[in-house]
Amino acid sequence: MAAPTPSTRRRRHEPPQVTVSFDDQNRIRVLDTDKFAHTEELGSAANDFVKKNQEFGGLMDGIVEVLDANAKRIEQAKLRAIGMRNRVITERENRDQKRRALQALVAEREADLARVEAQVKSLRQVEAEQQNIIDKLAVGEAYGRVPVEGTEEGF
Repeated sequence: MAAPTPSTRRRRHEPPQVTVSFDDQNRIRVLDTDKFAHTEELGSAANDFVKKNQEFGGLMDGIVEVLDANAKRIEQAKLRAIGMRNRVITERENRDQKRRALQALVAEREADLARVEAQVKSLRQVEAEQQNIIDKLAVGEAYGRVPVEGTEEGF
């Protein structure tokens, strides 16, 4: 790079040239007409951007509301599903408990049945023995003999 000369040093420190002009409506302008028009375009573009950004924010708010509503519905459905699962588990436990209680009742009734059957068998044996005694007594009376206890013919 070339060393700066005194004439280039002066130009660097000089204030920029300001041009004052008048626009079509006779207003004083410090900027050139082209720069002013470009500035106006930038301002208009910035305003459009701000409006679009606000619209986007509104759309995002709407989306967030929809997502929140869906999240609430999903959470409610999830809680309902958990409740139903808990009811199913409880119902299974209740059925198992009922089944065990009925099995215990059946076992108890089967034991009662076995006891009653044994008692009936015992009573039938007693009845058969008593019938046998009655038959012996009836045969003895038919021949005119009545057995007496303590004798050979007795019981």
